[in-house]
Amino acid sequence: MKLKDITEKFGITEKQLVSILAGKETKPKILEHNISNKVFTFGVVSDTHLCSIHEKLDELHTFYEICRKEKIQIVVHSGDLLCGWGIYRGQENEVKVFGADNQITYTVKNYPKIKGITTYFIDGN
Repeated sequence: MKLKDITEKFGITEKQLVSILAGKETKPKILEHNISNKVFTFGVVSDTHLCSIHEKLDELHTFYEICRKEKIQIVVHSGDLLCGWGIYRGQENEVKVFGADNQITYTVKNYPKIKGITTYFIDGN
């Protein structure tokens, strides 16, 4: 499949596609695995660090939209969902939502919710 075919299929720009597939901070992927002669397809994303000035909500939502269009029913978020607090020196300067309750509320409000897709979270920081 050519790059133009992919961008047209999902209604995204080449820059968005490159950012999703090769971004430095988030690298969501769609994987296929053959287990017991059955193929399982699922999405994987991690290190979204929501509530940080470095979060990429637009890319996260675009990834979920791609999963929806590809009929992916399972996404695994494999850690570091939130930016937290006190993780490394200077991190407090990168936090845009303060307090555990506020970070949870923000995440529930902003995390993609797509009918037909179930997300499983593996906790990190």
